Amino acid sequence: MARPSVAPATPLRPEQTLEEDEPLDPMLMAEAENLGSPMVQALLEQTKVLRTIMSHFHSTSTDPMSDLSSSTPTTGIKGTMAREKLQRDLSNGSGQFFLKVCQAIQRRMSPTSRPASDLSEVAGISLLAYLERYGGYGQSRELGMVQWSLGYAFDAAAAGDLALVRDHLALTAVMVEQASLDRNVWNLAWLLRLLDDPPQNLWLNRGQTATGARRPFAPLCPHQWTTVALAYLKEAEVLQGKRSEVLGGGKNAQAEEGAAPKPNPKRRPGSQVTNPAGVRTEFQNEVLENFAREGDVSTISFSFETWCMSIARWCLKSRTAFGFFLSKTLCISRDGPPAHPTALFPLPMPFVRFAAGPEESKAVSAHSRAIDRALHVLVCAVNFSFMSRTLPPLDLIRRQPNEIQAAAISKLRLLLEACDHGKPIEVASCGRRNLQLVTRLKELARAADALGFSSGPYSEVKEKLAVPVDNSEHPQLQPFSNLKPDRLKISGRGQWDPSAYLEPELYMAFREPQVIELDRPVFDRGVPNFLVDSPETVMQLFERWDALGLLTLHPKESITTGDSGRVKIFNAFKSAEWDRQIGDRRERNGWEARISGPSSALPIGSLIGRLCIPEGCGVKLCVTDRSDYYHQIGVSDERSRSNVVWPAFPLRQFAHLEAYKRYMQKAQASLRPIDRTVHGDQLGGHRPQRLPTNPDLGQPTAPKSKAYHVFRQAKQCYEDANLAGSDPKDVVDADCGVVVGAEVDSRASTVAGGILPVGCPASKRLALSWIAAKAAALPCTSDALHASLLGGLVSAFCFRRCSMAVLEELFKVIPATELQPDQPRTHPLSRRAANELILSAVLLPVATSDILAPFHKWIYASDASNAKGAFCESIISPGLAMPLWQAGDFKGGHSFLDPWQKRVVQEASGWDEEDWHDLGAAETDQKLPLSRPLAQFFDFIEICGGAGAISEEMSSLGYTVGPIIDITYSKQYNLVDLRTLEWLLFLVQNRRVRALALEPPCTTFSAAAHPACRSYRVPRGWNQKVPKVWYGNRLAFACLTLMLAAAHAYVIALMETPRRSKMGWLREWLFLLSLPNVEETFTASCSFGSEFQKEFKFLTCNMRAKSICRPCKRDHTHVRVQGQLTKGSAVYCKGLAVALADLFHRHLKAEADFSAKHRVNFEGLESIFVNEVIKKQQWSVGSFWKWTGSSHINVLEMASVVQALKRAARRGGGRICLLVDSYVVMRSVAKGRSSSKALEGLFRLAELPRMKRWISNWTSLFLGLCSVHSLRYASLSIPHPRTRSSSPPVDFYHHVLDFHATLGFPGEGPLGVVGFCLGLVVFGLLVSYSHGMNPRHRDDERRAAARSVKPLHSGRPVQPLTRSNRDKLLENFGAWLMSKGISLTELLEKSYTNPEGVVSKLVEYGLALYDSGRPYSHFSETINAVAAARPTIRRMLTGAWDLAFSWLREEPGEHHTACPFQIFLGLISACILWGWPTIAGILALSWGAVCRIGEVLQAHRRDLVLPPDVGYTSSSVFLRVQEPKTRYRAARHQVARLDYADLVDLVTSAFAGLKPEERLWPFSAQLLRTRFKQLLRGIGLPHQRSESSRCLDLGSLRAGGATFLMMISEDAELVRRRGRWLAPRTMEIYVQEVGATIYFPHLSSDLKEPILAMASSFPALLESMKNLQRIHVPPSAWYKLFQMQTDGKDGMNGLREKAHGKNAPCSRTKPKDMQRKKAEEQLTVHHHDAASDSGGLHRRNGCLVGQFPIGAGLGDAAATDPTYQVLEIRKQKLRRKKDRRLAKGAPSPELQSLLKQRPERKREER
Repeated sequence: MARPSVAPATPLRPEQTLEEDEPLDPMLMAEAENLGSPMVQALLEQTKVLRTIMSHFHSTSTDPMSDLSSSTPTTGIKGTMAREKLQRDLSNGSGQFFLKVCQAIQRRMSPTSRPASDLSEVAGISLLAYLERYGGYGQSRELGMVQWSLGYAFDAAAAGDLALVRDHLALTAVMVEQASLDRNVWNLAWLLRLLDDPPQNLWLNRGQTATGARRPFAPLCPHQWTTVALAYLKEAEVLQGKRSEVLGGGKNAQAEEGAAPKPNPKRRPGSQVTNPAGVRTEFQNEVLENFAREGDVSTISFSFETWCMSIARWCLKSRTAFGFFLSKTLCISRDGPPAHPTALFPLPMPFVRFAAGPEESKAVSAHSRAIDRALHVLVCAVNFSFMSRTLPPLDLIRRQPNEIQAAAISKLRLLLEACDHGKPIEVASCGRRNLQLVTRLKELARAADALGFSSGPYSEVKEKLAVPVDNSEHPQLQPFSNLKPDRLKISGRGQWDPSAYLEPELYMAFREPQVIELDRPVFDRGVPNFLVDSPETVMQLFERWDALGLLTLHPKESITTGDSGRVKIFNAFKSAEWDRQIGDRRERNGWEARISGPSSALPIGSLIGRLCIPEGCGVKLCVTDRSDYYHQIGVSDERSRSNVVWPAFPLRQFAHLEAYKRYMQKAQASLRPIDRTVHGDQLGGHRPQRLPTNPDLGQPTAPKSKAYHVFRQAKQCYEDANLAGSDPKDVVDADCGVVVGAEVDSRASTVAGGILPVGCPASKRLALSWIAAKAAALPCTSDALHASLLGGLVSAFCFRRCSMAVLEELFKVIPATELQPDQPRTHPLSRRAANELILSAVLLPVATSDILAPFHKWIYASDASNAKGAFCESIISPGLAMPLWQAGDFKGGHSFLDPWQKRVVQEASGWDEEDWHDLGAAETDQKLPLSRPLAQFFDFIEICGGAGAISEEMSSLGYTVGPIIDITYSKQYNLVDLRTLEWLLFLVQNRRVRALALEPPCTTFSAAAHPACRSYRVPRGWNQKVPKVWYGNRLAFACLTLMLAAAHAYVIALMETPRRSKMGWLREWLFLLSLPNVEETFTASCSFGSEFQKEFKFLTCNMRAKSICRPCKRDHTHVRVQGQLTKGSAVYCKGLAVALADLFHRHLKAEADFSAKHRVNFEGLESIFVNEVIKKQQWSVGSFWKWTGSSHINVLEMASVVQALKRAARRGGGRICLLVDSYVVMRSVAKGRSSSKALEGLFRLAELPRMKRWISNWTSLFLGLCSVHSLRYASLSIPHPRTRSSSPPVDFYHHVLDFHATLGFPGEGPLGVVGFCLGLVVFGLLVSYSHGMNPRHRDDERRAAARSVKPLHSGRPVQPLTRSNRDKLLENFGAWLMSKGISLTELLEKSYTNPEGVVSKLVEYGLALYDSGRPYSHFSETINAVAAARPTIRRMLTGAWDLAFSWLREEPGEHHTACPFQIFLGLISACILWGWPTIAGILALSWGAVCRIGEVLQAHRRDLVLPPDVGYTSSSVFLRVQEPKTRYRAARHQVARLDYADLVDLVTSAFAGLKPEERLWPFSAQLLRTRFKQLLRGIGLPHQRSESSRCLDLGSLRAGGATFLMMISEDAELVRRRGRWLAPRTMEIYVQEVGATIYFPHLSSDLKEPILAMASSFPALLESMKNLQRIHVPPSAWYKLFQMQTDGKDGMNGLREKAHGKNAPCSRTKPKDMQRKKAEEQLTVHHHDAASDSGGLHRRNGCLVGQFPIGAGLGDAAATDPTYQVLEIRKQKLRRKKDRRLAKGAPSPELQSLLKQRPERKREER
């Protein structure tokens, strides 16, 4: 067979050019070769078939979904091939993509229609219609605007209008570019787009699918496109992983990718920060990355593991001190020595290393590693907080933990693990404030980015720059809006009446609001704006109410408040479709008094932490809710009048409403529509609230707990009352849930770990931690963000009060006066404040209370003084620890350090903590702002008084008059209704009404009633079932019941009926007359000006009604009562109404005076239960110590508390009972409030109120007597605190009665018998412990003999002089009282029962002393004398002490003027010149040794230790103080010390020659004061006090010496010890550096020159004094000697004249030049070198003190002293005379003996 010829190959056409990777197509080759033989054709047909089969297999094998469904990564290219195919289709421009999208729109818009097959059928498809129906851009508003703009271009393309497509695309490009230029602000950009606003449906969020699953791709996208894209991403990920393996990963991969961008160079300090467009700082990237990634803040979420892994990074990037400390701990290992067995803080690292290695990480899961990281950060935060936010030593952190530390770390880990609930944390939805917090954080971050702020160390944040606020994305950020009736959701119909469930206090306020209405409004919270809602809008609301049957119309005259007292309705956001209806009642509330309703007793979340769960048990939670609870409540017509809605409408506008038909039966006048279901009563009366059932204690494994059965009962009660609920919200038998804001976690895994945490919900804590960490990274904050964030932190920390210690600087970032959340501005956030934020972020997850924690086995009591601190401890049983812990003070509050006045008053007058607390409370009460008064407290109420004549007169007298309780005023005032009577009894029994006037109708009881229904023998009626008889009896019995209640509650009451009424013959009436405080009297109205002879019978209670008992005098005519005049005669005439009002007025005034005298304020700080418990415990000293420094007493007391808590922590912790003796410390430690309920037996004592100490002691004695007589504590009546009387009832009836023998004498009757029996009991107790005492042995006899000469006085120990002074003052007080006809003895005898009488007389006496010019001490010591005479009333003399404090405030005490050292030297120099060495020594001791002048005057020579007495082994002088002032509070034996060298010589010279028993000053103190004044006058200083200044006195010496010692040593502790002061505060009174420094310079130069001259002469005069004493020159001759040696005759005249300022010439003085020259020669000053002067100083405590002459700085004139020269000349003459006598020959022995005896004889003669 010949080979066929082959045609030349035809080249491929351009359109047939193969791609690089496209396979060769056999058909193309056949066509190219143009082969047409049958064989070839057969082969071609076969090839087509095979190609079809292979293409089918190829299509199935290249499906990208096959790779996506594979669990193992593959290296195929199916996704790449499919994506390239789509790209080829796009490049062909066939329009298939447009067709596919149109088909998707058509399927969504019309699922049943046939989809378009080509582009010719897409003309009716609209993208705009699709967007308007489905929306989906609620979280991406910018993208929604772009999509809406593209929709116009899409629709134009579908219609085939190419020109319109071009226009829309061009405007879209302009819009996008403008928005980019404006930094994503679309206001101007959208205007440039030339389109109207998109429809609201465009901003709806995307809904879920039918199955609830999230849609994996957009509805407009065909699923093939999504599959191809996902397959391509998976292949790229596999290739990237393979590439990293080939390159080795790590450094090579990073190196190939390119070097990381270098950090920005550090900026020089002071350079400006710039923020070019597109550049963000590091912190902005950190904060904004979440918002950029999520887009919408409401979608930000993370898991618990993410938080654990990220918290360390957040801390490190916060640029805080804690972040720096944390970075130091990341690179260390726990390789140190074991910790001390008792060490607790700082806690060691929880693990060997922070980041485990590869080998170790394989052994644990990722979840455990995340918790380990978070635990490390948490331990570091705890250590950092314990070290007062300083860096703890790293060596202590590297220690091996001991048992205590290991238990603490384990507890922290359990609390951290309890936060993991296995659910993602949606930040914005985890709390009410979180969405606002995240939004404000986003706005602040964007503002900081725009302003170029940086958190670097040299950055500067400008203050008070506006932060833009945008709430458009989330309407709930602005929840309140003006009225929009179409959005209100009102589901209730007002069908439920809660009156049956209200207690009396709330019942009448709910049914008839007139009882709480005020005479004039008090708008303490402002009023709403009623002009924002148009009348048309309000009418639409009325129409909605009317359709639901909720509209009620009232006439205008029925509104008691006139045009005021309105209610404004507004909307509150609930969802995208509905709003809640809220009523703003601020204006109406201003007309209503306050009600202390049950809302104040509702529990809060933090109180759940006070539950006590037994070990091994858990908690079951059951919670139910009511749907639109307020809308289901129905109110009375009277109550609806208090909900007036503005504005008013004429009646005709309601003609089309159903309410109009109901109203037409009542009135036809102007009216107002009233809503009976107004919601949101912010300040009005309380209504029942939704409360969860109490958590029940039960086994976690129990199938149905007790809580479940109680829950079912509650649900059944709601169903019976037809109260609809929200069953989907119910929590039934749950282990973990939220109750009143507290999350109780009782899961099995948590309880198994030994904890049951209660705290803020874990998701909320973690979300708040995220927000706080992000906010800490910012350099600034805003008003809105900071206020909400700080409030959230405080709310979360309430569950763990000790965490509050972290917050300090955050409260100072924005002052409260500058806070404006509505207009937020930037405020710098210091790093200290950021440090607190990041610490809070770390500690928030563990800020919970463990209600499974056991009670501590020990109880502690701590206290401190200024010198020492200690705490005691005692073992307590768990059964007693629980009520003691529950009875503790959990309220706490703001506390301040005690002022120094408190200590001074306590030391002076014996006040204790309670007295000072009462004084502070009184001052606080006086500063309370004006507010609305409490509701339902009346002075007078008239019952069944139709005319209200008495009420009108009582109101004119200024009394608070309640409403007239009569059915003619309101149907709620019907006495037949038992609830109305119950409310009145509540007022009477709780003394909320002071006086009653009861006027029951007497229609059937009247003697003139015809036909008669009753008789005097049968006053109840012959047939009590007759309606009018039954009605009359009910009213009479109701009034008699109120009279009986008033008689027992000591309330003034008067019941009136006609004199001939048969009501007075009722047994109940006669029974009341048998009571001792009930009387009956009669009167005639004609005696008070009435024209009718109408006689009335009055039954009075606690009243003397003689003043109105006026029978008719028969001297006038009467009008006969008959016919129409019958009704008018029953009304009181004007005169009788005035007389009755005056009767009530006089008794109310007497009752007020009596109550004021007998009222006892029992509220205090003492707890009877705690006192009884600590009495029974066996206490031991836990530890005591001495303070090394000085501090405030409250700080020392708190330090003692910390020491006790440390001991408790080392013993395992738990619920600790700690007793403190300081009110300040108690309020600082306690930060909660009590929620314990009544307990039986001993536990009931814990509910007793806190009392004053003396009342607490008497109550304890009473309860002890009850226990002796087997009276159970539970039987004691302790009423509910809300129903307790405001003041105890007092029997003032006998106070207003005139004495009568028939009433008995005081002490007679049953009360006297009870008192006598009680006296027998007490006397028996005293006698049983009273017996004769005799000395047992010789030691007792010796002590008894010594004590016989010093009897022990009763009362507080005082000095005899003080006691005698007080006796004299008490006698003066008695004499003053006698002049007023009052006996002091009788006054003191009645002082216990009538302490106010003593106080009033003391106050009057104090005013008399003040007016007469007496000193303050006379009055204060008189009060102390009265308190000493009657110690039982010591704490009742508060009024007298108040006057004393006012006296002190007007005449504050003055301190002694400190004597400067220049004047002191001048004084002692004058003493030497005048020959007064003893006075000079006294002054030197008092000034130099800092002694009280009295201590020196009482001293003897034996008390003085001089250097010669110790052989000059000591160069100081010591003075033993015989009776130190502080001997009863400090050391009983004290000594004073004198170190100045020249003063030591002076004192030695003055007192060395005295005998041991001689006194240093043998004369009187008055003589010393006189001499001191003479000295002052001698040197020219004032010696009498002037109005402007105080002169120097003997008390100035101690102050001057202390001041000089402080100035030269600068050692306060040395000065305090030298002055022997107990506290530095007392020392500061004496140390007057300013006064001593400026006193001398302020003197005139004429005075300063002689004083300085005298001071500079002191060293020379001292030497002269010693020389004169050495030669035995008597001091009386010194003055003349110094005179003669200065000027030859009388040189002191010139000095005296100079001191007195006299310049007149003297005949005995030389000329001035000669005199000045002579003085310069005599008083030459030789200055010492500073180095040589300091050589004799001793260094002590860093200061120079010790042996140096006080006058060294003024010079030393001893070398040129003329006196010294005269003495030397005299000694030389005597020496020469002796030499001549010896030269003549030795004298005989007789002569020698005579010469020896001669000096002694002369000395004796002298």
